[in-house]
Amino acid sequence: MAQISGIPVENITTMRGVDATSVLSIGGISTSSIPGWPSGSECTILILGYTSGPPPPQACINPRNDYQFDSNTSILYDVGELCGGEMAPNGFYSDGRSIYTWFGGIWEFGGPC
Repeated sequence: MAQISGIPVENITTMRGVDATSVLSIGGISTSSIPGWPSGSECTILILGYTSGPPPPQACINPRNDYQFDSNTSILYDVGELCGGEMAPNGFYSDGRSIYTWFGGIWEFGGPC
């Protein structure tokens, strides 16, 4: 069982008033690498093409990158970011079959490619 300052990780709910699920690192160590650390997220990798503006179907043919998507909060994180990191830029995203919009932190189905 992992411990931090003698406290079992499973018992940590906050750190300095911040919810433990929002803490991304401790002393430079990513919390995702600490066994038992509460994540509070349900992130999966989505492989998506992106375009910042019209026409939206351009996202269907643009090169694809790995994005983290939290299905609990419907937040899309930028390329190279882990859950809880920087959100992806506004625009149109596609998995090659469907187009999705991500504007103002709202993830929506936009239509077929």
